[in-house]
Amino acid sequence: MPVPNKTCIISIIKKEKTIMINSDIKSKSKPGNSMMSLNLYKKGETWMFDDDTYGIKAEPFVLGMSEIISAYLSKDKDGCNLIFSLNKFLLSDTLDLMQKKSSGGWYVVSESNFPTIKGMKGWLCLVTRVYMKTIPQNTYYKIED
Repeated sequence: MPVPNKTCIISIIKKEKTIMINSDIKSKSKPGNSMMSLNLYKKGETWMFDDDTYGIKAEPFVLGMSEIISAYLSKDKDGCNLIFSLNKFLLSDTLDLMQKKSSGGWYVVSESNFPTIKGMKGWLCLVTRVYMKTIPQNTYYKIED
């Protein structure tokens, strides 16, 4: 599998002229038992999110993750909510880490309430550490429209 380019490793946020490099990403969240959520929006065929708390703007889901998100929704949807946690929760689906890299990880949907989604693969970059403090072995999630 190809390794993502540096745009996933280094996010330049032009408005605030901030550079987030992997060693500089700090998490303010405590992922232990917490459930977190992000409001996602679609630009073209790519799902992305903003998080003012961390200065994140237009962070894209790339290399298969946008396709996974889209598989849960009708084609005309341009917004949804992503709920995620390090712990399994009611009606959550599961991403299992297949291959960890210094710049993120390749995941497979190993458990899903939707049979057509099981087996889909995608990439989560270093921004994952902002919320999870690591590139986790398992991530539990749910997409709500």
